[in-house]
Amino acid sequence: MSQNNCAECGNPNIFYMCTDCNRSYCWEHTASNEQFTCPRCKADYSKMDLVEMGNFEFKCSTIDKSRCPKCKSPLIVKTSDKHQLYFHCTKCEWNSLFNTPLIANEDETQLINEGVNKGVLFRRELRPCNSKLKQIKSDHQYLFCPGCFIDLLERGDIFEFNKIAINFNLNPKAVPNLLKIYRDKGKLKHVIDPIKKLYISLRPDFEKFLIDKILNEQINLTELADQMQLEERQVRLLILNLTKIKSIMGRFLDAHTFVVDDLIYQNLAQLIKDQGSVKIKEISKKFRTADEKEAKRLISETIKRGLVKAFYSPDSSTIIFGEGIQTKLLEIIQEKGKIYIDRTAKALGIHANLVRNQIKQFVDNGQVDGWYTQDRGFATIEHLKIEILGILKLYEKISLKELVSRMFLPLKYVEILLQTLIKEGKLAGALADGVFKRAEITPVVTTRRVLPAWITKKIEAAKNLQHILIIHKLSGACLFSFSCSELGFDPDLVSGFLQAISSFGSEVSAKETGLEEIRYQGFVVALSEGELVRSAFICNESPSTTLMSNIKYFTIKFEDHHRQGLETWTGDVSIFDKALDLVEEYFKVGSKLLFLIPKIPKDKTLSKEKMLKKLQNLLKTKGRLNLDKAEMELEVSKPQIQKFLLNLALDGIGRFTIDQEEFITEEKLNEEVAEIILTSTEIPLSQIAQKIRIGENEVEEFLNNLMKQGMISGRIENRTFYRQ
Repeated sequence: MSQNNCAECGNPNIFYMCTDCNRSYCWEHTASNEQFTCPRCKADYSKMDLVEMGNFEFKCSTIDKSRCPKCKSPLIVKTSDKHQLYFHCTKCEWNSLFNTPLIANEDETQLINEGVNKGVLFRRELRPCNSKLKQIKSDHQYLFCPGCFIDLLERGDIFEFNKIAINFNLNPKAVPNLLKIYRDKGKLKHVIDPIKKLYISLRPDFEKFLIDKILNEQINLTELADQMQLEERQVRLLILNLTKIKSIMGRFLDAHTFVVDDLIYQNLAQLIKDQGSVKIKEISKKFRTADEKEAKRLISETIKRGLVKAFYSPDSSTIIFGEGIQTKLLEIIQEKGKIYIDRTAKALGIHANLVRNQIKQFVDNGQVDGWYTQDRGFATIEHLKIEILGILKLYEKISLKELVSRMFLPLKYVEILLQTLIKEGKLAGALADGVFKRAEITPVVTTRRVLPAWITKKIEAAKNLQHILIIHKLSGACLFSFSCSELGFDPDLVSGFLQAISSFGSEVSAKETGLEEIRYQGFVVALSEGELVRSAFICNESPSTTLMSNIKYFTIKFEDHHRQGLETWTGDVSIFDKALDLVEEYFKVGSKLLFLIPKIPKDKTLSKEKMLKKLQNLLKTKGRLNLDKAEMELEVSKPQIQKFLLNLALDGIGRFTIDQEEFITEEKLNEEVAEIILTSTEIPLSQIAQKIRIGENEVEEFLNNLMKQGMISGRIENRTFYRQ
């Protein structure tokens, strides 16, 4: 046994050591194309499957009396990144975490119940097969060094399967499968050509050149193939692979031309502007779309990006350059996310049926993706995602019926939203017996060492500001001086110089020049003229707009505080010593926020209890907590703060705003709502919602609770609150 550790994971239990590169590997990471099968249930496993499941006893993991709803094969149980149990097919790609029926739960009993109810499990227990797996014997199974294999193939060249086999003492028939295994693991990143039996990789410099070319120009595959000395088919494979890896969206206009979507949108916008009106058929033909629906998707994206303003003809067969009712309605939907049909029709001066017909056209043309709601509204999918996340963050568990009631959506649509958000990784939790339950909060958090952007700006200002002078305008004497750096300045000398410059400016002009900035011995002097004093701030370079504004306000405040002393000044500068308090007020000297660069603390962890206590103290003081500011004050990431605030919401202490950027206590909410409704006897719920930044439905629920408790008197009709 070698004393080396595994080059991949550091495991000291070495299974294979390469004699060429001296790298060692454990059994999990030794290159192999071994296959195993269960003699009882006929389920097949690759070595990669066993490693992923941690199955080192070589026993079958399929669940007795289980059946895939897609291919009828037996199922296994896997655990997601969120520690949820779910079913996965042993043959096809179906799994209950991302595919219907949606079955996932942290609790095994709940998983079993849901599995039985949804018809994928036919016994109320998870009984594994546990049969001993048999290795499928073959003459084409080998062990070899994965490091040498990958290093060779990724250097940038064309490799024939036969030569790969010779280099690693492999059977040529085994090479395609091994290449696929390493492509699936993400170790190999380039192109397998099964027809010519080649693996084609690109040098990093040529790959960068090719990506730049794809992003900035229309690609002629014939010309590029001649340049690379490859077949046009192989160049097509390379482009498809690169666009997939780099997430570049594009299409082939014909068999020999590739263009990225960004260029298509620009060309389409120019076409619409140049021609004024264009038939959809013509656009579909020019840009080689599969059908007119795809052509409309291109038009929709072009308009959404702001490249052109256009609308469809009544029969949707032509796109017309310019603005119309369509354009205005589309902009309203995209801006608000949710509209109410009757109100929108009234605002646009058209009939409500015309609004419905136009929305249908938007959906059919691919311009908008959304659903009608049961409160005579229409909402985009993105708006509904935000809304349902806002509701779910307030509850540890909630029934689907409650979600249906709150969102005015059919049950089917609520299930689709939950399934989509879980698949996108934006929501953690499980659905069982018609109830959605959130995942548990993390008990320990780690503080960050990253400085917020606003502190970075303060640091830049700290490097810039050097010295502060307050000069008596009548005599030119220095009343107050404060140094912000180690550089030495003679206050009296500088004051006399600035007084002379200002006097010269006044003599040249009929009125005072009000100089704001002059250069002096390599420095920039920012001046602020008051009625009785002149403030001078010596900087390395021109001050920012914010700093200049503070300088002006500082000058005004200085005169207000010392006006009596300034008007009768006899030469005693000690009466202005308290000006240091004003410097602290406007430039935060004492907190060392502006003039000293703060030290970044090392990573540390806070217990759940300490974190909750800090948040409770902040909420008690402020009532409404901005999460970005809390992130800076607590030095904890925003997502972690949101997770902890969920517990406070569950305790009824407060709730998140609709954009999830603030958390407001119920006490503060009471106060703000009271102030709003006292201003008028009739106020729309949308206006209240906009001011306090929570959803209209939440406002309605909140007001109803206040009326039930007898705290306010009134009624709600037509989405409007009437105070009595």
